[in-house]
Amino acid sequence: GKYVIDSLTRSMYEDSRCIFREYIQNAADQIDLARKEHLDEGDHYEIHVRIFREQRRIEIEDTATGVSRENRETLKDVATSQKKRGEHKGFRGIGRLGGLGYCTSLIFETSAKGENIKTIMKWDAAKMNQMVDDEADDREASSVIDECTCFEEQPEKSEKHYFKVIMENVTDDRLLDITNVRNYLSMVSPVDYPTQFNR
Repeated sequence: GKYVIDSLTRSMYEDSRCIFREYIQNAADQIDLARKEHLDEGDHYEIHVRIFREQRRIEIEDTATGVSRENRETLKDVATSQKKRGEHKGFRGIGRLGGLGYCTSLIFETSAKGENIKTIMKWDAAKMNQMVDDEADDREASSVIDECTCFEEQPEKSEKHYFKVIMENVTDDRLLDITNVRNYLSMVSPVDYPTQFNR
């Protein structure tokens, strides 16, 4: 039913800052894949977190694999990730929905190497939350998602490859506190570390 959307967005995290961790984990997994495939000469990839406090806007962008036009429908899938526990940083396939609980509009912009277009997927988070809260609306989750999402395409350079998460009209002030977010990320960002400690 549609209430699974609430469980995976507004009710999933006690600390709203967890969405940064989720999106960065996804980006880091794609960087691992890009390195495995040697997507770029030199295998240099980046993750950028940008907070625009006055505009109440957040952008989280990586320069890894991106999502191809052919696979864009996977952006609507919920909890169908092929990631493996212990091998990948994320594994449930729900992290990309996290931002829906903390903004009125969630946008994914992405392009895969070799394509001359970028795919833009827009989620109307405000409309989605209104539909979920309407007890007289008995639609299934998939129907709600279809009603609140749309795709468009724009030209892009074929050598570009990236995935960008954009949150517009952020509703939680904690997510716009740059110092607080920086301190949080210093504790939770996925970085390489030894799995065993030497004596």
